[in-house]
Amino acid sequence: MRGRNLITGLPEAIEVSSIEIREALAPPSVQVIIDTIKDALDESPPEILADLMDSGICLAGGTSQLQGLAERLANEIRVRVWVAEDPLDLRSTWLWHDF
Repeated sequence: MRGRNLITGLPEAIEVSSIEIREALAPPSVQVIIDTIKDALDESPPEILADLMDSGICLAGGTSQLQGLAERLANEIRVRVWVAEDPLDLRSTWLWHDF
């Protein structure tokens, strides 16, 4: 796994076992993701919410690969949610794509 070390602020690569990943993604962790999205929606201006109601939410990145996340999120926030076609290689220019 590669990312930024939160203590040093520097890029770092570490090995993580499948057991560690499974434990990190236990149900309470997924609920934290969903609650954070709900909080963000609660604080969003009405025009953004209107766009989300029309277009939905596109999940990208590694977390989008969690089995059932899109469906669970859609059920909880009652907005269309889908996973990007190539979620691990999504380019920022795609975000401006006309739906």
